[in-house]
Amino acid sequence: MKKFNQLLQVAYEKEAYERWLTLYPFMEIGLANFISFEEYKNKILPKNKEDAENSKISEMKQKRNEAEMLELVKYYEKLKGKEEK
Repeated sequence: MKKFNQLLQVAYEKEAYERWLTLYPFMEIGLANFISFEEYKNKILPKNKEDAENSKISEMKQKRNEAEMLELVKYYEKLKGKEEK
């Protein structure tokens, strides 16, 4: 799991660098304020980390909701089966 997290971090940094490179020409001609890659990376990477944590929480909630709904369906089918007899 640690290796996976390291690979994910490298991927995030690579994506951040590619985004920063697209902004660099605008910074060079003065249309955007210059920001170093380190500053840019520190601004956007924590957001990505929070988004990942929020998606994990959402996924856990969805699984819990699915389990609850399956229980309701089972209960309904059980009641329906008794009515048919």
